[in-house]
Amino acid sequence: MTNGTPATVAEPLDTTEFRDVEAQLKQRFPAAVLDVERAYGEIDFTVQAGDLLQVAGFLRDQPGLEFVHLADVTAIDRSELPSRQRNHAGDEARFAGIYHLYSIAGRRRVRLTVPAEGPDDKPTVPSLYPLWKSTFCMEREAFDLVGLRFSGHPDLRRIMMPWDWVGHPLRKDQPLGGEEVPFSMTWNDPDFATLGTQTLNPDAVQAPLPKGVDTTKHMVLNMGPQHPATHGVLRIALELDGERIVSAHPDTGYLHSGFEKQAENVRYKDFVPYTDRMDYTSAMCNNLGYSLAVEKLMGVEIPPRAQAIRVVVAELQRIAAHLVWLATHILDVSGTGMSLLMYAFREREMILDMFEMISGARLTYSYVRIGGVWKDAPAAFVARVQEFCELFPERIDQYERMLTDSVIFRKRV
Repeated sequence: MTNGTPATVAEPLDTTEFRDVEAQLKQRFPAAVLDVERAYGEIDFTVQAGDLLQVAGFLRDQPGLEFVHLADVTAIDRSELPSRQRNHAGDEARFAGIYHLYSIAGRRRVRLTVPAEGPDDKPTVPSLYPLWKSTFCMEREAFDLVGLRFSGHPDLRRIMMPWDWVGHPLRKDQPLGGEEVPFSMTWNDPDFATLGTQTLNPDAVQAPLPKGVDTTKHMVLNMGPQHPATHGVLRIALELDGERIVSAHPDTGYLHSGFEKQAENVRYKDFVPYTDRMDYTSAMCNNLGYSLAVEKLMGVEIPPRAQAIRVVVAELQRIAAHLVWLATHILDVSGTGMSLLMYAFREREMILDMFEMISGARLTYSYVRIGGVWKDAPAAFVARVQEFCELFPERIDQYERMLTDSVIFRKRV
């Protein structure tokens, strides 16, 4: 809420636009579609695992449907759901694969729920890798965190957790837990006795190499996770033929902080500060995305002024995040962008000043909240936004001249 106007319950979203999708699927695959569920303006088809590839391919290629974009693949553990809350009365599978398809032409999305086959220790669904190569990492993540296996995936292995991790953290029988860390008021602690000495043989634990890496002909180099070129804790296994990169295999697990498991153990409103830290260059956008999801589930309608403030701060955050990208990218690509780095961060500081004005913070804000925003924007904030909007187009022109006139930059891109 904002300006004293409370959030209200929204009208149910219309789902009639999916009637053609349902009719064509039931006509083409009468035995494959087990159930159809409508909620929150979306539609969900429960599909048998053995028919997933045919159904997904039909949704992608059929004229008039054209759900060409596979937006996400995930998995859920339904062990704590009563059977009556599952999509299909006869569906007793503990695990299910979830596929979000989007039609760019039709501007609509559908969801496929696929009950897993096999025992609980090896639940399996077909991989959609033959249809969408983008599933390579998404299916690995679902396998890593939930333990759902994807038959036909070319390299199904962990992507977030350490390769020798035991269990799958997003299963309902996995505790929140955590590693015990010794705390002491002084350095007189036996846990610090070996500080500064090597206690582990460097060859004692060796992570397996990705499939296809040829160690007999090529050198394998470990880049990161602490490397100035990665701008974060990203590890890359590089296969090199001299100075030529044959293949590169990113290891993103060092960026994983366990937000998903934490979200299951706190109240909706208490998770907002965690969204700040998912991407600390886009905290406002993360606040907004999470709040919109909860508001949709609750059927909450946001006051118009709060909606307008949300749009303004999200757009400002997008610009600030892109300024970080532009400044650091140019520096990496050409090595000549130090001036641009300073100029771009100058404009970013203007945006952070505005964020500090309305939230009291410059990096992690928790300003956009479920039901609206934390507080109304002061009049001075509106004036600062107008000033920035008048100034920034000219600054963009300056960036463009600095880059297009740079011979080094043009040759490298």
